[in-house]
Amino acid sequence: MTDDLDDPRRAAIARIKARRNLKIQAGTFALLTVVLIVIWAVAGGGFFWPVFPMIGFAFALLGQWQALQGKRPISEDEIRREMDEG
Repeated sequence: MTDDLDDPRRAAIARIKARRNLKIQAGTFALLTVVLIVIWAVAGGGFFWPVFPMIGFAFALLGQWQALQGKRPISEDEIRREMDEG
């Protein structure tokens, strides 16, 4: 049984799905942010408490984006460089 990353087609499909999920998540967070800001404004403003979930959303998106960057296939050049350094 081969690993998904050994099959270039499966690896590419996994990366495409991950990018699509990231876009959906970003859109969802943007919508939630707008809803929270509207609730804050309707409640009379004051201390801008929506900043806390916004920070959480940003960290979640950053984590997803960073995980997506790590899914790139390892190239032969990277392997050679690592072997030369080690």
